[in-house]
Amino acid sequence: MTFRIFSSTPRNERIYLKLTTTWWPKNAAPAVALSAPANGASYTAPATVTLTATASDSDGTVAKVDFYDGATLLGTATAGPYTLVLSGVPAGNHILTALATDDQAGVTTSASVSIVVNPPPPPSNVPPTVSLTSPANGTHFTAPAAITITASAADQDGTITKVDFFAGSGPCLIAAEKLKRIGYAMEIEPMYCAVILERMVALGLRPKLACE
Repeated sequence: MTFRIFSSTPRNERIYLKLTTTWWPKNAAPAVALSAPANGASYTAPATVTLTATASDSDGTVAKVDFYDGATLLGTATAGPYTLVLSGVPAGNHILTALATDDQAGVTTSASVSIVVNPPPPPSNVPPTVSLTSPANGTHFTAPAAITITASAADQDGTITKVDFFAGSGPCLIAAEKLKRIGYAMEIEPMYCAVILERMVALGLRPKLACE
């Protein structure tokens, strides 16, 4: 738009001043949206989460996209595709947003996306290891014998609470009965004592047992 301003001098001379003004259109703010992760997505810590945003500017260009978790800046992408990969995300609720800035410093914040990172599951228990260290396999004793049974045990992810010595399902007693030898066994559960007797009877054996 042009204005013409004039004034008169004592000699009736007119002086003209020409002014030209230019109106620039108002900067349009950029558009931005988080396209990933999905709202309500669930992860397990420590999680890897990929953030992706779409951004555009109708009257210029997008200079950058900042990614936030709440008020915490996570990272910045300066060119499309606007993506940020997060590693080791801790357990908890996370509110994610993207903030786009255009070439004229206009800014827009996206709608928020909520995700949940769950605590990691407890580690699987590793069974302990155990072995009999004495008596040695095949050792002979003379009845009535006093036999010391020793075992070594270890647990790589915890502690040993106890070691029980027992006769199991009775193979040693069955073998002793068939070989006409005297066999000794110890069992702490009455249920397993019954199992041993049932197995021996089923095999046609008539054991003579002494229980203490």
